[in-house]
Amino acid sequence: MPGAITMATEAALVAGVGLVTAGTLKEIIPVIATQIPEAMFKSLKEQDGELAWDDSLEMSVYDAIAVGVGMGRNKQGEKLIEHVLEEATLSGFSDADGLYHLSSLLTVLKARDAVTVITPHAVEMARLLDLPVEEMLKAPFQHAKNFAEEYGAYAVLKGKYTIITSPDDLQVVDATGNPGLATGGSSDVLTGMMLAMILQD
Repeated sequence: MPGAITMATEAALVAGVGLVTAGTLKEIIPVIATQIPEAMFKSLKEQDGELAWDDSLEMSVYDAIAVGVGMGRNKQGEKLIEHVLEEATLSGFSDADGLYHLSSLLTVLKARDAVTVITPHAVEMARLLDLPVEEMLKAPFQHAKNFAEEYGAYAVLKGKYTIITSPDDLQVVDATGNPGLATGGSSDVLTGMMLAMILQD
């Protein structure tokens, strides 16, 4: 999904990242480069047209990594997510694909000492918690709190009113959203903005 990483990359730059590297498939790079000439690029390995595990990806050269946008759901992609969890100092997960893989890697997430931010909507959070969506929606504050505490992650539970939860029990509600955000690409833009924000901390 070249549009996904294009929007995330541009959003990171607009939100204040001084230098951004977009890691994607080799054939996607020219598509992004024509729209965002100031970005840098890293060609990653692929399997059946989707991102795959790449042992040449050195995490230590990046201050923060956002992963998941339009990456696909193959098992090799899951290995890539696992590598980010194990090696990246700061990481953020957004988009259905990244969170889809994360649901199989919760023990790795729990073992992390470094900062992790996730941005699920209700269905994605329910999958991470292994709960029916209806049950999660009955007590979203409590479920977000439980997840953040157990896994040491910052949880941004998206919705009409977004619930932001820190691992140390702080919860804040953002009521500034509107129905226009419920459209394709919003989570990709959020990923780029989130990357910029955590780098400014």
